[in-house]
Amino acid sequence: MGSFKKRIAVLTLIIVLVLSQLSLASAVELDYEGHWAQDTIEEWFSNGIVKGYSDGSFKPDNVVTRAEFVTMINNLFGFVDENTDMFADVTSDDWFYHNVNKAATAGIIKGANNLFRPQDMITRQEAAVVLSRAFLLKADNEYAYSVFNDRENVADWAIASVNALVESDYMKGRGNNELAPLANLTRAEALTLVSNIAGKIVEDPLTMTGNYPGNLVINEADVVLADVDVKGNLYITEGVGDGDVTLDNVIVEGELVVLGGGENSIKINNSDIGSVLVVKMGGDIRIVAIGDTSIDNVDMMSGGILEEYELTGSGFGEVEVLTVGEGEDIVLDGDFDRITVDAPVENITVTDGTVGSLVIDNAAADVKVTVDDSGVLGTLEVKEAVNITVNGDVDQVNVEGPVAGLIVEGGSIGGITVSAEAEGAAVDLQAGCVVETLTIDGTVDVQGEGVVEEAVVNAEDVTFDVEPEEVSGTADSITVGTGDDAAEVEVEKPLTGGGFGGGGTVSPSTVNVTVAFTSSSGLDEILTLEVSSDADGYEIAKEFLDFFVLNFDNHYEDIEDAILGNDGMLLIDALTFFEYAEDEDLSGTIFNSLPGKAGDEFTPEEKKAMFKELLTVIADNLTDGDVVKSDMITVAERVDFSLIKYDGHNFKSLEIIKDGTSLDKFEQGSDKANFISAVMDPLTDIDADSAAQYEMIIILDDGNDTTKISTFETL
Repeated sequence: MGSFKKRIAVLTLIIVLVLSQLSLASAVELDYEGHWAQDTIEEWFSNGIVKGYSDGSFKPDNVVTRAEFVTMINNLFGFVDENTDMFADVTSDDWFYHNVNKAATAGIIKGANNLFRPQDMITRQEAAVVLSRAFLLKADNEYAYSVFNDRENVADWAIASVNALVESDYMKGRGNNELAPLANLTRAEALTLVSNIAGKIVEDPLTMTGNYPGNLVINEADVVLADVDVKGNLYITEGVGDGDVTLDNVIVEGELVVLGGGENSIKINNSDIGSVLVVKMGGDIRIVAIGDTSIDNVDMMSGGILEEYELTGSGFGEVEVLTVGEGEDIVLDGDFDRITVDAPVENITVTDGTVGSLVIDNAAADVKVTVDDSGVLGTLEVKEAVNITVNGDVDQVNVEGPVAGLIVEGGSIGGITVSAEAEGAAVDLQAGCVVETLTIDGTVDVQGEGVVEEAVVNAEDVTFDVEPEEVSGTADSITVGTGDDAAEVEVEKPLTGGGFGGGGTVSPSTVNVTVAFTSSSGLDEILTLEVSSDADGYEIAKEFLDFFVLNFDNHYEDIEDAILGNDGMLLIDALTFFEYAEDEDLSGTIFNSLPGKAGDEFTPEEKKAMFKELLTVIADNLTDGDVVKSDMITVAERVDFSLIKYDGHNFKSLEIIKDGTSLDKFEQGSDKANFISAVMDPLTDIDADSAAQYEMIIILDDGNDTTKISTFETL
């Protein structure tokens, strides 16, 4: 009996203790009740992204540590990949060990001197750096932070990240117009900051509809967005794993950022996406554009597969490969106008469809381009690589920059042009490949047993293992064969003569093109330019600018009116921003020879000299329009367009119109690269036989929406 009573007493005590603990837990769980961040805390508690302390409390006003902040971000993005032992002060015994390692593997934290300082309290500027890396945020205004009185307290390494958060209105001041970059964040402040950036979070497999005014984060597989308009960015995070996400009739007005998904994952159907950024670690990601889908541009920061299926819309626009991980490949399945590769990529494969132009620029590594039987590659431009290998049919290969070697493993190549800049390269044409025309402008060795139907050799000391079927060019001879079998073969010179009288070299036929340009201020000029019969818009534009360079003093008043903002003529009015460029803005570009100014502003003489050199540089380089465009974009990105004045007023918009159709409209803060591309890319569509009209419409921010129109027209 006594034993039974003891058991009852013990049981009663246990119940009392349990109930008391439940009561205690219930009490401390609500330690945020009535707090200004209560709604945010409850939302993030409910979706499991944040957790309280072991006693169940949240302690919203406690200062957050670096480890706690990183854990919060990891829970949101669901980082999967993990390199271990990333920091000396983070060990496997620490509760945050895996979270810190995963965040470091994802690249959102870096630490210093092999230390992370996990228990230190995070500062506002440190949090800004982590968030800008996680959400891939960038600022258009590099001085956004300078509006705060304590801007000098922002560390150099944090300026870009702080700018991104301040410009997007995610990070605000704390009073007295101070940013307080060195201040710590409370748990409530940190959670609110992350919540404001993340927007809506999708953590369960479901179908969602509706409009979302901010960003949208998907961190779970098997999510379907149907009839959705996302005003901000849409993030598909690593939490999706290798699962699927489907976008059906979705508009993303910001950027679609793909961090997660697998090889059969991201399906975009009947949707309109402004831009896509792919950052999938390992590169095992497949993005499919289906139906009436339009994607303006794609930036690849990892390998991946881009595929178009039963497409009725425009599909993928311009694709640029910015960086990829080791062993990650690019696979293209569909119709693409232009692919630019600015990173080392081991393999690029065109499996199906047509790629108009593939540009290997600054690859600084070996690259292999494979065109499968059902794929088509128009032009392969190699600006920089170590060795470039081609396997498959290509219409034209242009080796325009320094390479160690060009290797053609197989297939039929319509033409290969090796520029003088590639002098010293080895061209290896392996057995089974056929090159219709090989043009050589620099000394190279042509190796292998491939067939060259016609070689045009314009450099001396060129060698061939196998003699081409036909050889012509300006070189005196070539060497054919190897070792003791090598022999000199005379090169057939171009036809010369001037009819029966002889004398002179036969030149390509030329035609006259009439160009008219007018402006609102009464400028009305008509020029007749002599160009080659196969000239495109770049050659016509070059002749146009050459005319102004040669007649610069006579026409400087018109040019000054155009560039300095009184009014404009197209092709010159678009250069206004160079007046606002500093020397450092021009560095590393073809424009670095432009004379600068001695003081804060140009004197009239300095300005005249600068604009003459500007027109000269553009005219001299228009034989490679891509270089001019690329460097012009580089300078434009560095210049603050809000400073530009026309007639003493800022502008609201600049619009380019071709034959009555708008090509692009630039407004303050919009994409400079797209606008400059819209000015220059259509030049390739002009030819000497067709008429075309381009207009630039400038609307001034003068309270009256004063409009200025300049035209450039081939007649």
